[in-house]
Amino acid sequence: MQSHPVKSNPFRWLRAVADLPASREAKAILYALAIHANGHGECYPGEATLCRESGTDNERTLRRWLRRLETKGWLRTEQNKRPVKIGARTHYLNVYQ
Repeated sequence: MQSHPVKSNPFRWLRAVADLPASREAKAILYALAIHANGHGECYPGEATLCRESGTDNERTLRRWLRRLETKGWLRTEQNKRPVKIGARTHYLNVYQ
């Protein structure tokens, strides 16, 4: 019987980031994403959370870095794919992989 990937290798995504030839700013953002990643490498933290956890100055700077990471092929973003109900309203979150 095969175990769930998250249980068998919880630090998989953190190790993957450590091996990248990236700047410290890029790694800080990728580490922040990695700590939220599930076994398939997907996560959906908010921009405010990513700014706080990566030490990025503001959300505009964060979005610029996310675009750079996508250009390098280190990140894939699906805009507004994850529905989340907050009260009576449904919000759609970005999914990062």
